[in-house]
Amino acid sequence: MEGLAARLGLGVEAAAAGIVEVIDANMAAGIRHVTVERGHDPRALPLVVAGGAGPVHAAGIAHELGITRILVPRDSSIFCAAGMLFADLRHDLVQTLVVPVDGLDADRLRGVCAALARDGHAALAGEGVPAARRALALACDVRYVGQYHEITVPLLAEEADAADLSGVAKRFHEAHDRLYGYALPDTPLELVNVRGVATGLVDKPRLPEAPAGGAARTLRRGRRRAWLAAERAFGEVDLYDGLGLGAGARLAGPALVELPLTTVVVPPEWRLETDRHGSFVLEPA
Repeated sequence: MEGLAARLGLGVEAAAAGIVEVIDANMAAGIRHVTVERGHDPRALPLVVAGGAGPVHAAGIAHELGITRILVPRDSSIFCAAGMLFADLRHDLVQTLVVPVDGLDADRLRGVCAALARDGHAALAGEGVPAARRALALACDVRYVGQYHEITVPLLAEEADAADLSGVAKRFHEAHDRLYGYALPDTPLELVNVRGVATGLVDKPRLPEAPAGGAARTLRRGRRRAWLAAERAFGEVDLYDGLGLGAGARLAGPALVELPLTTVVVPPEWRLETDRHGSFVLEPA
């Protein structure tokens, strides 16, 4: 690190901070890829933070994206692992069927949908999922004739039974207009794939409500020097006991909220409040 800092003409801490900024920018670019490029404005959404290091990077990522609300679950360090345990079982199935929507053979579509349903139920049955805990959703990949990319839109069960794709066509035009800013309702459509999602429903835990804790000022552990990204320099910040911050606790940055498996960074001119489930909500002050 010292060699890199010397080549950059920076102090070791400033070089390390620059590395963190690059990491934050790269993660923000990944979020843009799944939001802006799909027609969603990340500024209108909260940033939900997972992982042990997530709360350290959250403020930097939010700054890059213009996000003004950050949600850090109390157990963010095991958030992904918990999600794996409580996630529904899922099997994605697909059958290619490249035909004009207007010239679709009804029996062929019914046969494809029936095969997807049969395979999906068989996969879930093999995992011990009872019939009452299974769900199947169908969808179609559709495009305008001559396009090279498709949009996936739902195919309702009653539409599949009737082999009626008029609802699919309507949803495709609406999705195309929403994603790309225009639709061509008089242009012929082409079906490319029929998809099935077989889901085995898993019971979800009920989030306990956090008890009210003491006032944040009583849980202040002291102060320490920490790097302030906005000022590109060290400054004094407050330290708080994160385990003691109960529902309704409020504090102002700059601060560090210390937990056994992570640290929540509250930048200057931001505030933190603990919600009723014990999660930390950060917003500009």
